[in-house]
Amino acid sequence: MSKKIKSVCIVGGGSSGWMTAATFATQFPKMDVTIIESPDFPILGVGESTLGGIKHWTSLIGLEDKDFLTQTDGSYKLSIKFTDWLGKNTGGFHYPFGEYQRPIEQVGQNDWWFLKGNRSGVFDDNAYARCHYPIASVAENNRMSDDSTGKTPGFSFVSDVAFHFDATAFGQYLKKTICLPKGVKLINSTVEKVNTNDDGVESLILADKQKLTADLYIDCTGFKSLLLEEALGVKFNSIENLIPNNKAWATHIPYTDKTKQLQPFTNCTALNNGWAWNIPLWSRIGAGYAYSNKYISDDEALEEFKEHIRTKYEEIPVEDLEFKPITMRNGIHEKTWEKNVVAIGLSSGFIEPLESTGLMTTYEWLLSLIYTLRKGFVNQWDRDSFNYALKNIYYGHANFVAMHYALSSRDDTPYWQDVTERVRIDPTVNNSLNYETDMGENLELLYYATSAHKYHQFREGNAGVQCISAGMNYSPIDAKVHRALGILKKFDPELHCDRLHELYRETQQKYINYADTLPSLYEYLSQSIHQSKDDMTFIGTENDVPQHIYDSMPDRVKMKVKKKERKTVEPTYRDKNQKWKQRPKGFVTYE
Repeated sequence: MSKKIKSVCIVGGGSSGWMTAATFATQFPKMDVTIIESPDFPILGVGESTLGGIKHWTSLIGLEDKDFLTQTDGSYKLSIKFTDWLGKNTGGFHYPFGEYQRPIEQVGQNDWWFLKGNRSGVFDDNAYARCHYPIASVAENNRMSDDSTGKTPGFSFVSDVAFHFDATAFGQYLKKTICLPKGVKLINSTVEKVNTNDDGVESLILADKQKLTADLYIDCTGFKSLLLEEALGVKFNSIENLIPNNKAWATHIPYTDKTKQLQPFTNCTALNNGWAWNIPLWSRIGAGYAYSNKYISDDEALEEFKEHIRTKYEEIPVEDLEFKPITMRNGIHEKTWEKNVVAIGLSSGFIEPLESTGLMTTYEWLLSLIYTLRKGFVNQWDRDSFNYALKNIYYGHANFVAMHYALSSRDDTPYWQDVTERVRIDPTVNNSLNYETDMGENLELLYYATSAHKYHQFREGNAGVQCISAGMNYSPIDAKVHRALGILKKFDPELHCDRLHELYRETQQKYINYADTLPSLYEYLSQSIHQSKDDMTFIGTENDVPQHIYDSMPDRVKMKVKKKERKTVEPTYRDKNQKWKQRPKGFVTYE
């Protein structure tokens, strides 16, 4: 039965809840919107890194970068870097944003594989991204471009750039600047009982016995999935068979050299039993370690993570950092929209933090939802279409993430020996999808990449598959097949390789030279986004504050700093004009 949606009740705050509320408040101003936010509800706090698709959502609701980035400690993201996925100390490669570019019109993507197959070692692992994605050199060299010069073809600052920000602060920003001013009703309480009937959720009973009803209920309760799973009994399909990482440790790291450490990309470093993320925000770094407790205990994982931090940040006393344990649930519910309940964010599904898909199930789902609701009423066809489309999106991303493990050549621990073998081209993931029609382009391209006779069909449609394949030193076909194709096409393979080598060398150098003309990310943000805010610079531990700085501190701060032998360095103009704060615990910073 078709039904008009006049009222919406959102259960759960956090970033997903407030993103949902902001979407309804801006897109359906006449709709009655209520959000229930529990002060006791745990916030995952991992979603600090986003994908370029979020730009479509921020633009839709009218967010200005300068406004919300200053309020959420935000920065820009141009790429994802994968470090040591080929083995320990093997370096890294970039997966930049934007569209694939040809050096010249006559040279296509297959020519890269031809050159690589016949002239191994001519370029490093990052050269593919550098040659075919102009923004890659910008990210790799810690520079920033807003694409105003037009020298980064295939990259649009309007649609392709992504963000690093404090997800918790982002939710509060939306709450204060959009939701409440536009009439969203906030109830600070918890749901004690969910009453159901044949149409789904009939009503909610709150802790103060208040009864709430709505035409549509949005489940933003995270992994708990209070409405969709607990109340309506919608089945949850795990993808643990595909992606085993189910635990994480997270922390915040202060900068020691912000001008260098503030970078326009998320860094994902493969460790012995998982991988560690590094997300540079404006005033600090978000760091974490995703792993599977099948291979390592929580305490062992924490020690491995701490050792990683010690190696990467030698000046940081790891013992003074606070570490937060996180339990993840990888999978998606059989339906995202069941009767009068829609799940948004983690309550619908989650893959893992790799490839920054955490908030994807919030903004992608919201975009699909509002398109569905714009016609004014909802029937079963709409719900089925919505579920079908989002399941395809989810499994496409899940298989793409799994591909990172499948193409890795690491086998140095039981973890890597297992995860590199568990990923396979499965026609029926969880027996719910048909390969030919539903697995999506990602898996289809992986099929092409692994088939020796599909050289001419290794297409340009999906940037991720090619970038990850090239970065992992994985070629779809070998040199013998390349040469056979060359003979068939009646050209000299050696001369062709000479031409390609020179072309790619010139192309790569052109983009590197362009990057050298740009400001660093720190300079760009200081000039365009955070110029109104005082800069935060890490100085050292409480026992290591220079004497001249200690002397300039207010008494209330001095009391927290232990007197020891100080460094005698002449104070700079900057030092003389800074205000001091102590944050986080164990560190002294000035701003």
